Order: sequence, then C-alpha cells, then structure tokens
Amino acid sequence: MREQGIITKIISGNIVEVAIQKSKACDRCGLCRDLPEDMMGLEAVNDIEAKIGDIVKVEIPTKEIWQSSAIIFLVPIMFLFTGYLLGAYLFRVIGLAQSQETAGVIFSLGFLAASYFVVRWYDGKAQEKKFLQARVVSI
Repeated sequence: MREQGIITKIISGNIVEVAIQKSKACDRCGLCRDLPEDMMGLEAVNDIEAKIGDIVKVEIPTKEIWQSSAIIFLVPIMFLFTGYLLGAYLFRVIGLAQSQETAGVIFSLGFLAASYFVVRWYDGKAQEKKFLQARVVSI
C-alpha cells in the first residue's frame, strides 16, 4: 500500500517520521501512531535522503503485515490443537484411555507455551531483516 505524507522529523540515521492523513485502513492496522489534527505518524526507512518538510510517498508492506499477523495468531492455535491431539493419542496408545483427555489438556498447554517461543523467534527475524518497515520511495 502506498501513502503520501510529509516528513516531520528524523528519528535516527535513515529512519524518519512521516505524517500521513488518517484513513479508514488506519483503524485496523496499528503500524502508525496518532498525531494531532487527524494525522498518523509512521516510521519509515529513508534511503532516498528526503529532508524534513519534503512531501514523500511511503510504501507500507501490506503482504508482509498480513503474513506476520497470520503467524502471530494462527501458530498458537495450531500448536494448541496439535498438543491436545498428540497428548490424547499418546495416552490412548499407551493404554491409559481414562487419562487421555487430561493428557490432551496438559500437552495442549505445553504446546501453547512452546508456540510463544516460535512467535518470539519469528519476531526477532522480522526485526533483524526489517521487512515489516515502511519505506520512503519517492519525493
């Protein structure tokens, strides 16, 4: 998604804050922060060396944001169900059929806790590669 805005400040190095007009998509995104006068503040990588006051076009990585949201929300749910099914199956195979539901619940909670580490690992990789960051593409 591309938005147009004005560079309001340099945060550090080549990272700038771009003030963009608030749109309907802003309500559900969460990438920007609120500014006065119905504007949103977006941190963006400024590889083209635009200056404060320049009107710029900013590219927001929509595909990557949707992909990351899916991972953050779906991985824990998948781990939860997998843990339950695996725990119940293992106890059924062992012959402890009366404890299979308890085992399913315990395994599901363990797998849910493990999913936290998977999501944290993904978050670290995303921040390291900076593929979720908006970029200034033109002045």
